[in-house]
Order: sequence, then C-alpha cells, then structure tokens
Amino acid sequence: MAASLVVPLVVHRLPRVPLMVFSWVVLGIAFVLLPSVAPDLTGICVTAAVAGAAMPWGIAALDTLISEQTSGAERRAAFGAQTVLHSGGASLGLLAGGALIGWAGVGPVLIATGLTQVLAAAGGALWAWRVRRTPTSPGVNRAPSRAARSRTSTIGA
Repeated sequence: MAASLVVPLVVHRLPRVPLMVFSWVVLGIAFVLLPSVAPDLTGICVTAAVAGAAMPWGIAALDTLISEQTSGAERRAAFGAQTVLHSGGASLGLLAGGALIGWAGVGPVLIATGLTQVLAAAGGALWAWRVRRTPTSPGVNRAPSRAARSRTSTIGA
C-alpha cells in the first residue's frame, strides 16, 4: 500500500520501460519463490508483500507511457485495450489456473506462471528496444524528451 502512495509522486522521473520490466520480473520471481517459502506464513507474507509493492510501479509506468505517447482516440483505444487484456487475463487465469492446479499441483503451476511472467517481461523489453531502434515506427507517437522540450522552449526566448 505504501508503494501505491509513493509511485504517483516519482514515476514521471523514472524510465518507463525498465520500470515496467523490473516490476513484471519481480512479480514473476515472487511466483517462482512461493512454493519454496510455503507453508511458512512469514515467507508467504514477505514474498507477497514484495510482489505487491512492485506492481504499482509497473502499472503506473505503463499508464504514464500510454499518456505520453498517445492522444485522442489512440489513447482511448490503448487504455481500453489495457483494461480488457488485464481483466480478460485475470478471468482466464482464474479459470485455467484452477484446472491446472488441480491437474499439476500448486507448486509446479506457480513456478510455470512465474517463469512465464519473467519471459513475458523479457519479451516486452526486447520488443520495446526494437521499436525504439526503429526511427520511423508506424503508429508510435513519441513524446519529445524532457531535454528536447527544454531546448525548444528556450530557442525562442
């Protein structure tokens, strides 16, 4: 909860994509670690707390990135897609997760879920890196950097 109070105050000063990747990797590692700390309640609480503290950073970084790089209908579509994918993923995860846990057991499913989360973060980082290297990526509306904004704001002064 404390992270949720701090994040809005500092997220605009931090690099968005690395922050998202870090948050998603921490969550994935927490899932991988859960079977090894169970059934110790303290271990479960600490692992869950670390994962819970990491998530607001990734969510805020994604929201900030969407706000900075889109506008109008494109922004509405991006936030709509984010909401639908998150809600759909959570619903599908609950449905499929229960069946998978019943079939394979809690530990293996948590480990597989965590590894999938880490791989998704790595894939997202790779994709973001490739998009940034492409000088004219269609559909990407990059906001000027803070340095570029300050240079243009002092040119006419």
